[in-house]
Amino acid sequence: MTLFDTIRLENCHASLLAANTVIERYCSRYELDAATRQQLLLILEETLVNIINHGFDDSGKHYIELSIYHEPGNVVLRFKDDGRPFDPARQPMPTLGLPSQDAPVGGLGVYLMQQLAKTIRYQRSGKYNILTLLCSTRTRVP
Repeated sequence: MTLFDTIRLENCHASLLAANTVIERYCSRYELDAATRQQLLLILEETLVNIINHGFDDSGKHYIELSIYHEPGNVVLRFKDDGRPFDPARQPMPTLGLPSQDAPVGGLGVYLMQQLAKTIRYQRSGKYNILTLLCSTRTRVP
């Protein structure tokens, strides 16, 4: 794998802008198609918002490390945080098709990540969650 960039983000919604900028630079640098760009931005937003909104037991400042890599045929997004252990790959599929008033709250963002990413890998290393998402791309990335 070849590292493109790693950034350290504060656990606040304002960090989405900096994260989106990294994805946009990556897509521009490697001339990725619009569908792949949209897929990466959606996965990024769902993952980052889930970590920010649900990952921490306190309201203190925490940091999320985002790395973007590439390997043949894949773009790799890696998130590292010190929040509660949470493996999105092991979450049950939400009940789909229910009227909104009957649908349980939660789970759709994780479901969307599961549908958009080719592979989701999770590990807990000490006090850190490490979430790695592989996303297929039709554009050849060196």
